[in-house]
Amino acid sequence: MAHILVIDDESILLNLISLTLQQDGHTVTAISDPMSAIDSAVDGKPPVDLLLTDVNMRPIGGPELVRRLNQAGCNPPVLFMSGDPALSNLMAGTSCQHAVIDKPFTTGELRFAVARILGLSQQG
Repeated sequence: MAHILVIDDESILLNLISLTLQQDGHTVTAISDPMSAIDSAVDGKPPVDLLLTDVNMRPIGGPELVRRLNQAGCNPPVLFMSGDPALSNLMAGTSCQHAVIDKPFTTGELRFAVARILGLSQQG
């Protein structure tokens, strides 16, 4: 199974996502502060197989978080979470290594999106 780094500043959602992914056998590192997530991902122990991040957070949002990780040499596939449909549509075509899931989502939709992007990253 995969190591998934989950970043969301809403603790209830962070815990629900973590529990769901752990039930599927994934190793999950759950972090509510995007700046701490950078340190965790760059540390790479264990390596991050998937970054699951909210788009809108403080002090930096998901796209800026990904940009900083990429600059640091950490380039895992990314699944963005967004409650803004317009933003989701805008980001949907950014990269084959990036996908978007619209909030609110069900645990089934989360599981499907995670499995899909992990499958695509292992093929490419």
